[in-house]
Amino acid sequence: MVSYGVATAQPQATPSARGNISSTFAAGHEGWQVVGDAQDGASIPDWHSSGGNPSGCITVEDDVAGGTWYWQAPDHFLGNRVLAYQTDLTFDLRQSETDNQFDAADVILIGNGITLEFDTAVNPATTWTSYRVPLDEQAGWIIQATGIAPTASEMQSVLSNLTTLWIRGEFRDGPDTGGLDNVTFSGFQATTVVFLPFVRR
Repeated sequence: MVSYGVATAQPQATPSARGNISSTFAAGHEGWQVVGDAQDGASIPDWHSSGGNPSGCITVEDDVAGGTWYWQAPDHFLGNRVLAYQTDLTFDLRQSETDNQFDAADVILIGNGITLEFDTAVNPATTWTSYRVPLDEQAGWIIQATGIAPTASEMQSVLSNLTTLWIRGEFRDGPDTGGLDNVTFSGFQATTVVFLPFVRR
């Protein structure tokens, strides 16, 4: 007799399936860390249950020790994110002061031995500032090693094996506090459970 049920094999990924990975910080820092001269050498940001846009958020205090600190995405944002190609990375930032600003790469992606950098048009205000960064080679990304724009294949190569996603949190030359909220990254490849016949003996 042939019955129908869930096969014991691993679910098959649907190539066209695309979903979002988001951090709203409603209940904690959600695995985000900080790299660079901040948090008195610690890697964990401060979480706040309110004060975000609109609920929770995370913040970091600059150590003013030189260098630039960045928000570091947790592992579940990384891996094969090629489906994010030609979608957007979005996030909200704020900083405590807006004088003595300096320039640096605002978003950094690393994958398959390629480091990509992106500069946003404006620095965050002291209130929440929303950003939309297109994940497209024509959007203004450059390869760190050469200073030139990546090709479509290079952009997709980085996204297909993403090992690092950094968002700049420090914009001021001097002491400051930076905040992050509402990070959304497309490219999560959803899976579907395939129902297959099996033989009941």
